[in-house]
Formats: sequence, C-alpha cells, structure tokens
Amino acid sequence: MSPGFVPDPEEQRRQAEAHLLLLRVGLALIDDARRTGAFETDEEKLSARVDALAAELGSGAAPGGPVGEAPVRATPLTGDRLELAAAHGESSAVEATLRADGVLLEQGSSTSVSAVLVDEADLSPEEAEEMQRAVAEFEAKMAQPRLSAERFLRAIAAAPQPGSEVQVLAA
Repeated sequence: MSPGFVPDPEEQRRQAEAHLLLLRVGLALIDDARRTGAFETDEEKLSARVDALAAELGSGAAPGGPVGEAPVRATPLTGDRLELAAAHGESSAVEATLRADGVLLEQGSSTSVSAVLVDEADLSPEEAEEMQRAVAEFEAKMAQPRLSAERFLRAIAAAPQPGSEVQVLAA
C-alpha cells in the first residue's frame, strides 16, 4: 500500500490567509515604492511599515505563526527588490520576492513535515479501513490533471507605471 497524505483543512485556511496577507502587504509596499522611487532600505522603518500594513490589511488575527512573531517579515535586498515572508504555522511560511515595478520574481511555500510509519497489523479493522480509504482518495486525487500556470504572468501590480519599460498585469 502506498503512503497517503490527508491535508488539514485548518492548515490550508491559515496558509491561504497568510498568502493573501503577504500579497496585500506586497501591493502596498509596491505602491509606496512607486511614489518614492524605491523600496525602503532601512530595516527598522521597513519593519514598522510592514507591521502597520499587516495590522491594517489583515483579518484581525495572525495567520497562525509562532507566538510573538510579526505576521509578515520583510527583508530589503536592494532598492528595487524586497523579500517578504508570512508564517502560517510553527514551521510553515509563504515567501515572495518582489521588484519595485510590481513583478513577482519568486514565490513559494515552506514547511517541515514529520511522518510516522504505521504497521497495518497494529491497526484495528476500523482504522485499517479508514487508512485504506484515505490512501485510495489521495491516489484518486493525484491522478487528476494538475493546473498549469504557463499562461499566467507572474505579477501582482494593479496598474502599470507610466513610462515603465515593463508592462505588468494584475493577477
């Protein structure tokens, strides 16, 4: 029997909330950069601005990151590039690298996972049946065609910058 993974709906909700907050903060920082000509490079000022934006744009509750940690962290890379991360669990986060002109350079999610091997002989008949059902459900889901994002531009800027060399679409 192949191993199965059943995603936690609550974890998926926290990840989606963190991702949305990260993109909202990113759009606001891109708007700031358009007005000033570059992202803020002073880490203290940037951190204060990101905290204020996260409080203003968030749902009122932290997405579920570690206690005492800011919901969104920003790291200036250069005047026109910025790295954002939003935690959504004790060891999970969504990350993005943005350019001041609105282009999303990189985006991803990271998490650590622990697994436990289960010997079917140790399971009750009900538990074995539940495990077989979950594995069959997972395998059926994995057999479905996956979404291909080849036709989408990787960008998050809402409006093009007048005179910009790169035309960026909203996503």
